[in-house]
Amino acid sequence: MNVPFRPITRVLEMIQAIGLDITHMYEDLVFVESNAFILRMEDRGEDVTVFFNHESEEQSRLLVLEQLTSAAKEQKLKITCGGTFEMVPREDEQIDIRFCETVS
Repeated sequence: MNVPFRPITRVLEMIQAIGLDITHMYEDLVFVESNAFILRMEDRGEDVTVFFNHESEEQSRLLVLEQLTSAAKEQKLKITCGGTFEMVPREDEQIDIRFCETVS
């Protein structure tokens, strides 16, 4: 079974499987309640990258990554940790998202 490009239904089911909800989507980004992490849907439908809030604790990241990886398998998705992100308010009341991607 092929995974479609930007498989939002599968991502939604994966997020709900770990007891969370999606609060917002913008293009390839999926924002999850509490802003503990953001998901980015990649060019291949099955590939999803997770970025953790830069303020989160390492132990919490590992636990969430484990939960996401397990739930992703049920949806035929593959989770990769991409690094961290920071939400920075702008003067025009918008928010910039700054990613600090892990170098492998």
